[in-house]
Amino acid sequence: MKDHLHTLLIGLLVTIIVLSAGYWFFSTYELKAHEEQIGAQGEAAHNPLYYSRLFLKRMGIPTESKTQLTLPDLKTVVVLDSERYVLSHDKVRELWHWVEQGGHLVTRLRNRNTSNDKEDYEKESEDSTTSDKTDSVDAKTDAQKSSQSHDLLQELLKVQGGIYHSLNTDELPLKAQLPNHHKSLEVDFDLFRAIKSTEHAWALNSPKGDYWLVHKIQGKGAVTLVSEFDFANNSSLGNEDNAEFFWSLLHTHYTPEQVWIISDQDFPSLLTLLWNYAYLVLFSFGALLVLIAWAWMPRFGALIPLPPPTRRRIVEHLKASSRFQWFQQPQGRNTIIEQLRRDTLHLAQKQLPQWLYLNETERLQMLGQALQLDLATTHYLFQAPELKESELVRLTQLNQYWRQAPHAQSIP
Repeated sequence: MKDHLHTLLIGLLVTIIVLSAGYWFFSTYELKAHEEQIGAQGEAAHNPLYYSRLFLKRMGIPTESKTQLTLPDLKTVVVLDSERYVLSHDKVRELWHWVEQGGHLVTRLRNRNTSNDKEDYEKESEDSTTSDKTDSVDAKTDAQKSSQSHDLLQELLKVQGGIYHSLNTDELPLKAQLPNHHKSLEVDFDLFRAIKSTEHAWALNSPKGDYWLVHKIQGKGAVTLVSEFDFANNSSLGNEDNAEFFWSLLHTHYTPEQVWIISDQDFPSLLTLLWNYAYLVLFSFGALLVLIAWAWMPRFGALIPLPPPTRRRIVEHLKASSRFQWFQQPQGRNTIIEQLRRDTLHLAQKQLPQWLYLNETERLQMLGQALQLDLATTHYLFQAPELKESELVRLTQLNQYWRQAPHAQSIP
């Protein structure tokens, strides 16, 4: 009983300690959510006008994002967010003809090369303010000349790019009054490149007096050229009246039935370039691979049956050795000929008892009678320094005759 009571008291004490610690922890600390900036994901990561597309769709206008410039019907507004470096002159003239027929193009001014040039220009401008006035004007003029680009679309519009302007805090936001809008809109647009234009339907300027938006009528259509699309990008669309300004800008010429936003035109993928310009090379390379594979492919046609394995005879080895000596060895021919002559004379001496009593001419005449050879031929076979293959065969036949002819003793 005592042990049971002791265990109960220990368990009760542990429970009180655990509950007290839990109460202290939850009353002291609080669970809070922590937000972490991970950046844009999916299409928003590479399309700066992604939120603008969603905004226009929510407002009831079908809007699509394109990566290649194709021309829609005349009731569709084309927003071309591109430097137009990869557009050929034929493509630009086709786009210009589409505008003349009644299309509305909204695009931006070509910058130097990249957005980093803005920061470089600002730095150069800040450095130039420390020098005298003449040097500053010359530096701006040189920077302006170096930044001019040969853009066919801007040449057709008769516009040029000026210098970059950075507005102060007291000059922001910009006041923009569109012709089709009943009130002035405030646009958050602090850094822009000036647009030089003398012929336009209407334009918007900054407190510094330079244009940052120009609207031109061309034929039945129109072109709206802005310095930048910074007011409509993903990070600025919700600031001030940027969204309303972008909406009204697309309605300046007519009420669009559809909007196409074309971006990523400056850097097409490698596969796209290969498909557009190197398809013949790719097709030839593929055909070459197919032909190489066809040449290396095993053929499954009729097979010549192999003879059953048999043991080679000694005569086959002798033939192979003789042919090797005759054709491959430098002194092989002479060795075979001299050995064959010596062996033939030795056989004839054994077959003819009167051999020792005969002179050389009689011996040669008696050797040739076996195969009906004249004396000159026999003399040539045994005395010539070299023999042809046919003559070697004749000498071999003579050797075989005396080797297998026991009746040679009866020859007179």
